[in-house]
Amino acid sequence: MRTENPDQVKAKYRTLREAYNSGGGQGYWRQRLLWSRNDENDPVSLAALYARVEENEKAFDYLNLALEKMPAELGFQINLEPGFDSLRSDRRFAEVLKRLGLGK
Repeated sequence: MRTENPDQVKAKYRTLREAYNSGGGQGYWRQRLLWSRNDENDPVSLAALYARVEENEKAFDYLNLALEKMPAELGFQINLEPGFDSLRSDRRFAEVLKRLGLGK
């Protein structure tokens, strides 16, 4: 686990605040996504971030990757993570739930 010093934390939150002030919620989530794009080890979080910025194709790409790599983690988070709310009406989301054994 990487430890950040207090100045790094302040700078990070200042950047998030500026992103929110200039772009609203979308600006905030786009900044978070920018920081997370290289974290291929957490496809569930990447899927949720892409869903929050309405890049649904990439969101489903990462949901499918999560199904392959870490289905238990995805099964736990998929119904709890608000980031997936924008995907719930998409038929592909129902397919993901079905593959997890959570859907019809």
